[in-house]
Amino acid sequence: MPRPARNPLEKQIQAIRATLRRLDGELRGIVPAIAKATNVGATTTTSARSLRRKLRITSERRRALQLHVQYLGRIRTLKPRQKSAVQKMKATKGYRAAIALARKLAGT
Repeated sequence: MPRPARNPLEKQIQAIRATLRRLDGELRGIVPAIAKATNVGATTTTSARSLRRKLRITSERRRALQLHVQYLGRIRTLKPRQKSAVQKMKATKGYRAAIALARKLAGT
């Protein structure tokens, strides 16, 4: 049995301790329910990563991405006026022509 409190500070400390004990008891009751709901400790071989669909990139898409990366790599070093000229070329004639122009403007 707890002894009677002597001052207001001790009363507050006792109230905090009682609240913490109550929260501890409630949390101990919740932990098994959470573990059951999330299958923590279950011996399943599937994980969230294996449930994701595997991205398949076609060779055509891979080539398109490589062209796009080449374009971005070339255009980033150009000055703003040169960039706009290359962007216009890309809009009219495509990536290959734009990359050639960017290479020419960069002097490489």
